[in-house]
Amino acid sequence: MLQELSLPTATITADSVSETEGISSAEEESSPTVKPIPVTTNIDSTDERGEEETPTDQEEAALDATEMPEDEGETLPQLSYDDLPPFSQWRDWPVLPIVSDTAWQIYQQGLLAGRNPQAVSVFGDCQSVPEVFWGEFDGHNYEWADEDHELIETVDWYRGSFNRESVTAKDGTTAAAILWELWIPADNETCLYGESPLECEVRINNPSIVFISVGTHWELRNERYLRRMLDQLIEMGILPVIATKADQREGSDGWVNEQMVEIAQEYEVPVWNFWAAMQNFENGGLIEGDTMLLTDEALQVRRLSGLKALHTIRLQLTYYQENH
Repeated sequence: MLQELSLPTATITADSVSETEGISSAEEESSPTVKPIPVTTNIDSTDERGEEETPTDQEEAALDATEMPEDEGETLPQLSYDDLPPFSQWRDWPVLPIVSDTAWQIYQQGLLAGRNPQAVSVFGDCQSVPEVFWGEFDGHNYEWADEDHELIETVDWYRGSFNRESVTAKDGTTAAAILWELWIPADNETCLYGESPLECEVRINNPSIVFISVGTHWELRNERYLRRMLDQLIEMGILPVIATKADQREGSDGWVNEQMVEIAQEYEVPVWNFWAAMQNFENGGLIEGDTMLLTDEALQVRRLSGLKALHTIRLQLTYYQENH
């Protein structure tokens, strides 16, 4: 039986997110309200009497229609989510994500609400745009190493998601920018008036999974915006995956990565610990003399590591689907 899930939700308004701290209260109060995306799912799986609801035949059929392909001979993570160290020991977390019961329930409710099980979105900065991150996987000419052939089925499953342009992946994107309607370029023709980048991307791509690999909001409100982002995604039945950063430009103590893992552990959503994947590289994978940008070799590792993260999530969701 799945655990009952009850998480906070938030309605995002334009006056709750601003690009800088210097906007006055009067200016914030005059900002137009962004209408939240209609939500057709209730993550709480109990009825008003506190009894667990049983999916209807139509809902069961919908879930059957989205069944993921089986992967013969592949191994699931040996750890459970509850076995992970506390967030303060985030450096010891595995690179590849672990799916919790709560994460599975978010995903399942999203499928019932009509989320596309074969669509994934990326929220990120300049190192997450298609030409730098996953874009080449949408083609058919990628030369796979022998040890990576298992990833091809995952690429086929999510094909079409990797090389698409999105307002949620561009240079300078932060957690705040994802929620800010003015982050959308004025000449954009795909987003509706008043939509935030998050709302626009969800409406267009209808993802069941979102990878969050955004830069830091320097005004120290990163936690606030990240929580708002997770609240809105989860309310819509979309599974967030939080990625740690290779750089620690905010300070050598890694407080931003620790904060992100703390929030992920609180919400029980998967973490792609990319920072850990860079520790065998000189200078942590960063270009010599740079505090943020990765070397070409590190970028290639990032592409494959991110794809492996998506692959292992798909395997775990398949396992849950077959055993619940």
